[in-house]
Amino acid sequence: MDQNEWVIFAELRRSDFELIVSILSDHFPRLEWGSQGDDWLWIYRRDYKLEIDSFSSIELEVKGPRKAYGLAQKVLRPLPPSVFIQVFERPKLDLTR
Repeated sequence: MDQNEWVIFAELRRSDFELIVSILSDHFPRLEWGSQGDDWLWIYRRDYKLEIDSFSSIELEVKGPRKAYGLAQKVLRPLPPSVFIQVFERPKLDLTR
């Protein structure tokens, strides 16, 4: 398995975007976000960038390189169950990359 290939770790409710930003900004100091047609949030940790966005989906996708699995788990942990649509036990390949 290529650890650099991009995968989708989870899908979150887009209607909860502001709540997600609020929660994650308390946990991750290196965070950028915005809304302009689509919603997007980027979280940086060491050499990894994890993206949460609606660029290729109606809802929010949590995606990044496969090797960022640990970071994805840390990002998802503080979120309330109500924001989740689906968490992929085995990350799904991001075919948009």
